[in-house]
Amino acid sequence: MDLFALYSPLMYDWFNYRHAPIRFNRRTRQVHVFYTPRFGGPRSYDWDEIAALIIEGRDKGRQGGRPDYHVLTLIAVTPDQKHYYDSVEIGDQIVLYEYCLAWWEYIRRFMEEGSESIPEPDWTLSERLSLRESFLRWFPLREMRRDHASGLNIRPAIVRMVLMSPFLTLFSIGHFISMLTSRHVQWPQEIRQACGEA
Repeated sequence: MDLFALYSPLMYDWFNYRHAPIRFNRRTRQVHVFYTPRFGGPRSYDWDEIAALIIEGRDKGRQGGRPDYHVLTLIAVTPDQKHYYDSVEIGDQIVLYEYCLAWWEYIRRFMEEGSESIPEPDWTLSERLSLRESFLRWFPLREMRRDHASGLNIRPAIVRMVLMSPFLTLFSIGHFISMLTSRHVQWPQEIRQACGEA
C-alpha cells in the first residue's frame, strides 16, 4: 500500500505530460483532445457532433443543497443525438453556473463566429517552467481578483487560503516538481498541419 501511494503521484503527476490541452480548430471544425499514448493518444471529434453539459458537483461528504462547483463537459454524440460515445472536461471547477455557461459560450462563439467575436482572454496558461505559475495554480489569486471584480464577497476565500497556505505551499512545490519532470505535449504531425502549423 505504501509503495502504491508513492507510485501514484510518480505515475500520474510526475514523469508524465505537463498539460492535457484541447485544440479547437475553427477552419476544419474539429476538436482535438490530447490523451497520452497510455490512453490511445490524441482524439479528434467533429464540432457538429459536440454537445455541452454543465455538471454540478459537491464537496466530499456534502449532499443536497446548492452545488459547490460546476464543470463544463463536452460530449461527443452520435449523428442521431441519442447516444454519446465520449466526454471530456474542459478546464477546472468553476464556482458559479453563470461563469461556466459563459465559458461554453466563449468556445461556441469562437467556433461558430470566429475570433473577432470574442474578447482576448484575461490570462493564458504558460508553457514555461515557472515556480510562480505553480504557486498561482494552488493560490487562487487570479480567480479571487475576477470574483472581486464581479462583486462577489471574497473574504471567506481569503481566510481559507491563509489557513491552508502551508498545505498550498507544499502542493505548489509538488506541482513545480511535476512540471520539472514532465514532458511538453507533442501533437501528431497531421493535427499540427490541420491547425496551420508548419
